[in-house]
Amino acid sequence: MPGVVGPTCASAIGCPHLLVKSLDRLPTGFATLTASYCLVQSLSSPAASGTVRLPHQRELATAAALALPRFVSATVRFHTAVADRLGVTPAELHCLQLVHSGTTDSPTELARLLGMTTGAFTRLLDRMERARLVERAPDPADRRRLRVRALPDRMAELTELYAPLAQRFGDHLAGFDRRQLTALVAFLTDGEHAADLATTEVTAAPAKTRLTGAPGGALT
Repeated sequence: MPGVVGPTCASAIGCPHLLVKSLDRLPTGFATLTASYCLVQSLSSPAASGTVRLPHQRELATAAALALPRFVSATVRFHTAVADRLGVTPAELHCLQLVHSGTTDSPTELARLLGMTTGAFTRLLDRMERARLVERAPDPADRRRLRVRALPDRMAELTELYAPLAQRFGDHLAGFDRRQLTALVAFLTDGEHAADLATTEVTAAPAKTRLTGAPGGALT
């Protein structure tokens, strides 16, 4: 369902009211897809007692549209806090996560995923090597190529910082059934593709005049 889920996921992150406004045009399946997490939360809430009224699909989809940007903001704040704790920049932490998780160890692919030019990414790797976070090593399959490897020195510290959040997420996911997990995975996967597409569109679009601040907080 990329044609339906993708664009609406992207709009929900920055402008949830756009998704709420467009719900009448969405097929029933979308509301079901976005509703899974909110439905579980409403049914498992400690305040829920006696007869529980199942929310309508539109109510659930609206709740999901409003909750998504809050979730994204909360995770950004968490990653920023972890980066501060490790004494690195958010971009350096993101790179370390990509390498440590096995997403890729290719400098070219890492630069693409981070949205950086080759030169900017090379400077980032230089800083990370000086901080003993990663190293550049020859590719065993092709000695002409380099691979980026995470060094073990601070991986234990990184793992310790992420453990509490991972535990909480794991506890929540353990309460989902197959259909809810399938819906959640589909939503997140389509959302990732939508965000990648939106990023490509934004970077490829002609640059517009940047908004500047004016006295009194007005924009010019």
